[in-house]
Amino acid sequence: MTPKKPPLPEGSKRGRGRPRGSADITKLAGVVQEMARLYREMRSGKTEQAEVRTGVWALAQIRDTLAVAIFERRLAQLEDDTYSVKDLSQPVEVRQLHS
Repeated sequence: MTPKKPPLPEGSKRGRGRPRGSADITKLAGVVQEMARLYREMRSGKTEQAEVRTGVWALAQIRDTLAVAIFERRLAQLEDDTYSVKDLSQPVEVRQLHS
């Protein structure tokens, strides 16, 4: 029988999050950072080329998915700005979108 772990203090996490030093692949910059890390490992001989190829392919799929999600979000913002005008006879204020 394994001993029970003590309860965690309020607001703390156990077993979640990224390992120290890993990239946040929920952002495009993190995906690119992880691709670069795999490439450096291959160049230094720590990781086989086939393994790096597989990892980079998977990261490219994640990158493409993130890019589409960003595009869709920005398109929705543009559509909201365009179609939220109640009275088309009134002048429309043009706002610049911030990324």
